[in-house]
Amino acid sequence: MIVRNLFAYTAVPLGMMAGLLAGVAKPALAQQAPVNAEAKYQALAAHEAAKAGDTSFDYALGVAAADSGHFGAAIIAFQRVLAVQPTHAQARAELARAYAMAGDIDTARAQFATVVDDPSLPDPVRQRFTGFVRQFDKQIKGGGSDLSGFSEANVGHDSNINAATDLASITIPLFAALGPGTLGASARATKDDYYELSSGLSGVLGVGRQDRVFASLLGNWRDNFKTSAFDQASLTGTGGFAHSFANQDVISLSGQVQKFWLGHAGYRTAYGVIGQYTHRLSGGRALSFSAQWNRFDYDTDPLKNSNRYTLGSGLIDHNQKMTVAAMQMADMKVWTQRS
Repeated sequence: MIVRNLFAYTAVPLGMMAGLLAGVAKPALAQQAPVNAEAKYQALAAHEAAKAGDTSFDYALGVAAADSGHFGAAIIAFQRVLAVQPTHAQARAELARAYAMAGDIDTARAQFATVVDDPSLPDPVRQRFTGFVRQFDKQIKGGGSDLSGFSEANVGHDSNINAATDLASITIPLFAALGPGTLGASARATKDDYYELSSGLSGVLGVGRQDRVFASLLGNWRDNFKTSAFDQASLTGTGGFAHSFANQDVISLSGQVQKFWLGHAGYRTAYGVIGQYTHRLSGGRALSFSAQWNRFDYDTDPLKNSNRYTLGSGLIDHNQKMTVAAMQMADMKVWTQRS
């Protein structure tokens, strides 16, 4: 018999990975960069030696540099503007944006706080900048916390609930002379209607500017209407710690345990330890490298007990502003040791 709901460890649950990466992401301060932002910056930069010190030129150069990703050049240009016009609120706001996009949230927070205190600032703009200051305060304190959950139910029909062959008999090559053997009912494909319930709860808590702890609990129950022998249920718990570096890479260590039931009886207990390193790429993507150790203990068949060692690499692609993380394994090597 083949059990299809095999337990697969992932270094960090997918929904939780989105939260971890979002916690170290830069605030949403980037403006929609023009298609020709780089060309505009290069054109202005060509005249910097001659026009540096002109506040109008320096402001335009700084905006073009920030929009095209040249944050160091943008910071220098806006500093020149403020050296001549210290009350230039727009230049100070853009300077704060450049610092934020460069990853210096402390300086960005200080610059935005200065802009907020400007009495000439229109109230709608003041409210927006005040929101940015609150974002920075939250990140400086570790990113705060995030708690999410889900629950779903579905009903369906499965033409092969036990993942078996639809043949009535098979021939084993070693015993071919004895003729085909007849398979029992439980060894042949069985169809049935079913309902399935799933729910989960996950959370991330910032314990420092670059440190987070995370945990999740996931449950699943699948009940076949006619055949209870292949009903399935599982309960999975995960807990771990993640540290983010200055370049926004993330390293994490977590533990995971699962209990799996088959036919209303305990079938397998699995647990393991997972280490993962995630390197951020452009375009909201990231490369992930992981090493795992899993232990599988079978309740009624100890000969199946095993240790599994896994090395993996993958690509995480954020398609919906980091609310969904999809891991696509690019390469994986697995060693299994029976014990």
